[in-house]
Amino acid sequence: MNEEKPDGSETEERRTVLVRQYGLLPPLDWDQDCQEHLWMQNKLWNALVEIDQTARGRYFALMSAEPEVEEIEVRLLSLKEEKERLISEKKALRKNAGKKAGVDTSAQARRIAEISPEIRRLSKEAKEKRAEVRARLKPEIDQIEALRREDVKSARNASGLWWGNYNAVCASYETARIRAMKSGAELKFHSFDGTGRFTCQIQGGMTVSEFFSGERQAIVSADPVSPDAFWHPSRGERRRASRTTLRITVYTGKDAKGKPFRRMLSFPMVVHREIPENATIKQLVVSRKRVGTEFRWSATLTCTLPGDNRNPAASTSGGGSCRRVCAWPPSRRRTASATSSSRKRH
Repeated sequence: MNEEKPDGSETEERRTVLVRQYGLLPPLDWDQDCQEHLWMQNKLWNALVEIDQTARGRYFALMSAEPEVEEIEVRLLSLKEEKERLISEKKALRKNAGKKAGVDTSAQARRIAEISPEIRRLSKEAKEKRAEVRARLKPEIDQIEALRREDVKSARNASGLWWGNYNAVCASYETARIRAMKSGAELKFHSFDGTGRFTCQIQGGMTVSEFFSGERQAIVSADPVSPDAFWHPSRGERRRASRTTLRITVYTGKDAKGKPFRRMLSFPMVVHREIPENATIKQLVVSRKRVGTEFRWSATLTCTLPGDNRNPAASTSGGGSCRRVCAWPPSRRRTASATSSSRKRH
């Protein structure tokens, strides 16, 4: 149900995201085609990194073509390199002397003190100039971004991957790209060691009962789990009852006769924690991680719950705090106050 504002309009329904992760044993029907699809995801990532580097090169070439920016950048780079050289000289003098104190590095320290304010001034000026140039060259920058997006789309379509897997790779790439742009870093190519993941995005979501239906042709499914897995008083019985079989879609295709098929992969799974009945399963990710000479498997389910199901005591907006009195020793007594979600002070 949507919430209604005082003016009569409706707001979006509040939902809580719930994540569950379960352990998996090695798959029951693994074959070389599954390994190949993990490699194809790694190949797509490397193609996206190459596309990003090409787009960055076009952007920097466009920016450096502006004389006012290039002049500041050259001067700034020269001063930064000089500062790094002076710092290396100080370290080398101390290393050769075998001690830190008593080594004369005053000449290097004076020069560093002289150029540091200039570096800060030029950095600020370069930032302002780049902003001005970006505003002036916005059509050209937008064209570079449009080319990048088109290249990403082409690489995605040519990857040969199932849509759930290539969407996951592209989403990871976009997240990493934004983080790298903010920090000034660059995306790195990945070597393939067998590590990877299979992602099943469930359009419209799936109820918990549908997930544990055991349906063989569903995009994801698991055999039913007895309530004893969570509520039986015996720990041994809970462990035995929590074992089930998970089935996921690795990819889809057509056989030699042109008939569509779905490549399923099955895993023994241990459901050690219950999923609420009112949850809607949105995505399941099966991860394969190399540890030494072996691989560890896990399944991560992303679900949504209707309403705000956060713990009020854990919410920072609830004003909750804690009171603790240490009676011994008296000289080190510490106090704090606590207010519960019901506004009762303790």
